[in-house]
Amino acid sequence: MTLKKEEIKRKIIHLGNSVIPLSYYFFIEDRMMMVWTLLFISIIFVFIDFFRFRINWLEKYFHMFFNTMLRKHELDGKLTGATWVLAGSTITVFLFN
Repeated sequence: MTLKKEEIKRKIIHLGNSVIPLSYYFFIEDRMMMVWTLLFISIIFVFIDFFRFRINWLEKYFHMFFNTMLRKHELDGKLTGATWVLAGSTITVFLFN
């Protein structure tokens, strides 16, 4: 089984998501500071997801860098996986030590 180049990029991004718990463990030990940091980044990602079809320059750059990696539902305007990862991470750090 061979993976397409775009799928390999997605998998690398998935591995890159490990920066969230590693940052929490090694760098930002204060739980509420991590929650606020993740919340801030999550809000930015939600805005990007919302406006990526409404602002021409944002759509251009988003398309140039990410469209080849997105799933069909993400291309159709749904939230991207990155937004869900950040939202889930924010909630997880908020609820659990």
